[in-house]
Order: sequence, then C-alpha cells, then structure tokens
Amino acid sequence: IESLDEALLLARLAKFLLFNISFSSQSFKLGNLGDLASDRLFQLFRVCLKAISSPIASPHLKEMLYGTCYRYLTGMSDVLKEAAIMRKHSTFTIKAAGERLMDVICDDAYAGEQTCRISALLFLGELVFLARHEDSKYIIEALTRLNFIDLVVDSIQNILAELRESKSDGNTLLHS
Repeated sequence: IESLDEALLLARLAKFLLFNISFSSQSFKLGNLGDLASDRLFQLFRVCLKAISSPIASPHLKEMLYGTCYRYLTGMSDVLKEAAIMRKHSTFTIKAAGERLMDVICDDAYAGEQTCRISALLFLGELVFLARHEDSKYIIEALTRLNFIDLVVDSIQNILAELRESKSDGNTLLHS
C-alpha cells in the first residue's frame, strides 16, 4: 500500500466486512470452506497487528485496525465451541508481533485520541480475555512491564477523587 488514504480505505472495508460476517453461519463449519475462511481471516488479523505498530499509522487508521482485531477475536471464539487452536494461534501471533505492538496498544489505550483510545481499550480487554482462557502470562507480563496496570488503577483512583471533590463543591455531573 503506497498511501495512508489507501490503507484507511482498505481498513474501513475490512472492518465493515468483519462486523457483517455471521461467525455462527454454516460456512465456518463446512470442512475446507470453513478452513479457508478461517485462514483468510487469520491472515487479515496478522496484517492488522503489523499495521497497528507501523510508525505511519494514524489514530483513525489504528481505530479501524483495533476494531477489526477485536471483531476477529470475538467472532472466531464463537465459531468453535472448543476454540483452543484459534486462541493458541492468536496468542502466538501477538507474541510474534513483538513488544512494540503491546507498547503501541497501551499508549493508545491510555493516551490515544478519543475513538482510537476506546477501540484500543476494547481490543486490550479482549487480549486479556484471550490470555486468561489460554492460560498465557504474556499479555499480563507485558502490561506489567509497561506499567499499564498501575496507570489504569491510578487513573481510576483520580476519577474517584475528582468525583468526590465535585460532590463536595456542590457540583453534580449534570451541572458541570
């Protein structure tokens, strides 16, 4: 892809298609056809992970990519009741993408632009869910290494303090 505009257009198309696929359909359960569909979606997931950590990815592009990755993980876990193989492949792929990927995701989840931040948080939540089901320590260790867990806890504590301060000033959320 030669330009950010082309990448954004392709990312928007991929996200649209992925959010409109019925992962519960028979297509994913029909032997070779199901394997082909799963393989193609896995390749899309890998490309999205690589693009997220690209230095030229804009917040809007990353928002699309996070959404696509999130939908891939949630959709593929619905395809098979025992999705252990998909989870193992996804976990391995995330590890293979490297520490830079986790660094970018955490940066976007903590200080990214509005919808990019939300998309990164949703994807990060799904990664933690995946790690928990896969019994993998990689995601939690990466979050700990990047000090992300402490930052999130501190942010939540600050919100609580701000709400208490707002209440003691006589302000309510409706009047702020």
